[in-house]
Amino acid sequence: MSRRTGAAGEGLRLLGIGRGDRVAVLSSNSLERCVIALAALCIGAVVVPINVRSRSPEVAYIIDKIDARRSPSTRARRNCLRPSPRNGPL
Repeated sequence: MSRRTGAAGEGLRLLGIGRGDRVAVLSSNSLERCVIALAALCIGAVVVPINVRSRSPEVAYIIDKIDARRSPSTRARRNCLRPSPRNGPL
């Protein structure tokens, strides 16, 4: 778990995410969700979990309001999201 979290944290850093940045996480309960959440916390980012039952407009509203830098998500969930022009691809 420590290796996965460290690797994920490095991946987040390479995406430009750092201390104080908000990272929206849209994923069902899974190991990957835990890894991303722990990785974000380890690099000082703020994790904002989003309910997987939220509809696309609700997710877009949340991401816009929190000014998320990126929103890691599972491939299945990514299909329901549209990239935000202000924040780049998800």
